[in-house]
Amino acid sequence: MLSTSYSDGTITLQNGWNLISIPKNLSSGYDTVAVVFAGINTGGHSIFHYNGRTQYWDALQSSTVLKPLEGYYVYSVGAFTLDTYYVGAGQQQNPSVKLYQGWNMIGYFDPMGNSADDYFHAAMARDELAQLGSSWASVQGFDPQTQQYETSITNGGSDSHSDYRLMYPEKGYWIWMNSGVDSWTISASHTYYCSAEWVSDYHGQQATLPHSYDLASGFYNQLKTPLPWNGRFIIGDNNGLAQKSHWEKSTDSNYIDNSHFALFSGHGGPDRIIFYHPNDENLRNLYYYEAEWGDGQVDWIALAACNVLNQSSYQNWQSAFKGLHSIVGWDTPGLCHQDLGSKFSNYMKAGNSIWESWRMAANDVVWEQNKYKVAILAADTDKDTSTRECIDDHIYGKGVWFSPPGYDLVLKYDTQPCV
Repeated sequence: MLSTSYSDGTITLQNGWNLISIPKNLSSGYDTVAVVFAGINTGGHSIFHYNGRTQYWDALQSSTVLKPLEGYYVYSVGAFTLDTYYVGAGQQQNPSVKLYQGWNMIGYFDPMGNSADDYFHAAMARDELAQLGSSWASVQGFDPQTQQYETSITNGGSDSHSDYRLMYPEKGYWIWMNSGVDSWTISASHTYYCSAEWVSDYHGQQATLPHSYDLASGFYNQLKTPLPWNGRFIIGDNNGLAQKSHWEKSTDSNYIDNSHFALFSGHGGPDRIIFYHPNDENLRNLYYYEAEWGDGQVDWIALAACNVLNQSSYQNWQSAFKGLHSIVGWDTPGLCHQDLGSKFSNYMKAGNSIWESWRMAANDVVWEQNKYKVAILAADTDKDTSTRECIDDHIYGKGVWFSPPGYDLVLKYDTQPCV
């Protein structure tokens, strides 16, 4: 089935039984069993869907319409690629199914994609099934290569059963429902949110950064329009103060982890970002071990602060990844330039990757060669050091991005000099 965390929607069956799903709506006239499975050798087996209402198998008819969010069990003699013709860009409708108490067979629909996306992306089970709340207990896929069921994922589970494990497009799943749900619906279109915080005046605790607001507001104002991006908040010196608590694991859910892309502009170090507080040293420093990013919404973070991703200590931030795709920042002392944020956002909106955009923006504003280095720390999705995955992420709506797991995570690091 799927070997990476994104795909183009092509469904290839393996020899034997396959538990599959249709990742988005098929075009009218191309959405029936007769069309999609035309030419397949099923070895005399019917194609099945498990009926959650009756708790029995239904054999599909040639006229049966195939839908997203439903799982299908099909036997193939040898590998076979299905004929899938999807509804055009911008025309996808929100799929919806009714789920019943007990076992149901479900399909996958990208919970973070948009109707105009060219690719389909994996997602952590807790995100794919978020609307179901506590109604679901466990979900389990089937490996067509081994012809064995995969390790189950449990709601709120840990270790190998963690719901931070990925679910994939084109795959079908068994799900056990504690209670029925009349309408499980996943939106075909989404709005994504950015946020920014900045500290300029440290009142003598650190040097003043006169362009910190310009950097943060440039990033925020350029990225937040047009749709599918919008602004969540920008907070700094004179409008409520950027605060450690907004980035801290126990209190970030209404702030940084309630947006998809967050930027901090201020002072930092290899193990921290630095805020202002008049009298409490503990509230001035957010250390790496106090952050867990991505267990809410945030996918990408930019830390426009000195040395935060220094090559000798970038591993510090691994514990902060909890569904996060990547962090970009400075390997060396950085430059708080008024145009860095706006250039960064504009490069991303032009279709460059996040990492390319950060490098290009930094190159545009530095004036001394061989003094500054930028860096990225990114989640790995396949544990293969020769591949790049989240290092090559684009922002939503502007190219391919990869979905990292929030469990059993490996990170990759890259640093480049500004020239």
